[in-house]
Amino acid sequence: CAYEKKKVYTSGYHLSPGIYFKRDGQHVLVCPHIRLHKGVIDSVLQWPFDENFRLTIKHPSQSKECQRLVVTSNTKEYARPDTEHNVGVYSTARSFRLDELEREGYIAGDKLQVVWELVSKNNSN
Repeated sequence: CAYEKKKVYTSGYHLSPGIYFKRDGQHVLVCPHIRLHKGVIDSVLQWPFDENFRLTIKHPSQSKECQRLVVTSNTKEYARPDTEHNVGVYSTARSFRLDELEREGYIAGDKLQVVWELVSKNNSN
């Protein structure tokens, strides 16, 4: 099950950042997710999409957070869209376990505070 933010333009790319919930045995994983859409300046952008992105989950009451960096690869999901949008892509390798987030207090009122950001490959710390 994917949850996508409204389409946004970031660094010229038209995309929907989000998270994907995936059942893995007895656990549910919270995975970073992205979908690329056709944009108005696609002809001048570098393709395939070659920016890393970071998913941060913020604790609602403490000043702590957990992060996952997703390194993009040269796959069809990151190619220039030739239809309205590409198939969304998510990373189970860079996921969080929902039960661990809940146990550590990251879930409050059935809500997660999520920050999704692009990170230049030159600055992927």
